[in-house]
Amino acid sequence: MAKKAGSYGQHLLSWGRFRGRNGVDEPAVLPSDMGTEAVNWILTANGLGERRRGTITMPITGSFEGAASMTRFQPTQDDGQAVLVFSTFDTPSQFMHVTAGLAATAITQTDALEGSPLLVSYATGNGKLFLAYDSTAGNRLHVYQPGTSGNTLRLAGLSGPAAPVPTNDGSGSYAAVLRYYRTQLRTDVSDTPMAVSALGTAVSFAPSGSGGVVRGARGALAGSPARPDTPIIASLMS
Repeated sequence: MAKKAGSYGQHLLSWGRFRGRNGVDEPAVLPSDMGTEAVNWILTANGLGERRRGTITMPITGSFEGAASMTRFQPTQDDGQAVLVFSTFDTPSQFMHVTAGLAATAITQTDALEGSPLLVSYATGNGKLFLAYDSTAGNRLHVYQPGTSGNTLRLAGLSGPAAPVPTNDGSGSYAAVLRYYRTQLRTDVSDTPMAVSALGTAVSFAPSGSGGVVRGARGALAGSPARPDTPIIASLMS
């Protein structure tokens, strides 16, 4: 049974009796000396119980200033394949992983974390670890998928492409009317679109009138595709 402190200087809360936990009944109907849950606590038959016995400190080794935020990443159903991934307090912050033992290895980053390394959100899905944080790449998710892209933290999805470079091609009578062209990128897997970018910057171009078609060269790519093993297809739109 719990009691409040009777005077200044006493403990804020003291226990006189504890009849264990009851996680079945509604908390409102439980007596004052019974809890709904007991976390990190070993209940004993003759007494109030004791704090769960401690663990052995196992320091992680590696070249970093300390772990800021971390997560347990399990890419497969095999629990033995779990990986510890964490950000560090370095400037700029690093991302590290511990696969086996106590040695931490740096993960290659395509861009740099900005702001606090504590503000990193992690989510596992379809064998990938998704990381959300402010970075020099802007508002882009990051993906860690060692089985496909190795020890690299890449950008998710496709960024907006640069403006195309239209040129006259062939001979014919393509009307010499001012037009505007822009590019859209996508990645396909077995003819199925896996990621599609937004439309890029428009560029104006007037055909010569004596050319057969207008052909556009793809602008520079910014960022990485959703999967590094898939081709990027560029389509020119007017």
